[in-house]
Amino acid sequence: MQSETYSHEFPHILEPKDIAIMRGAVATALERLEIEGIEGDRDAIAKLVFRFYRSGLVDPQKLTAVALLFTHSKLFAKRQTGEK
Repeated sequence: MQSETYSHEFPHILEPKDIAIMRGAVATALERLEIEGIEGDRDAIAKLVFRFYRSGLVDPQKLTAVALLFTHSKLFAKRQTGEK
């Protein structure tokens, strides 16, 4: 029986369903930011989602929530603008 998360291959092998989960989380985060009147940086959000996905967070709603939490943080804003 093959593991649902492919733990023996993870995080090196990504299946199409993995990409779909991450793509969905990024799209949902961007949609929610747009509703709030905030222009989201697709690449930065995708990097966040990918980083958390590789660390084992594979739930789409939780990935979206983490991406939104980080994009609302002052640290994230500073990194995006290059401030120190």
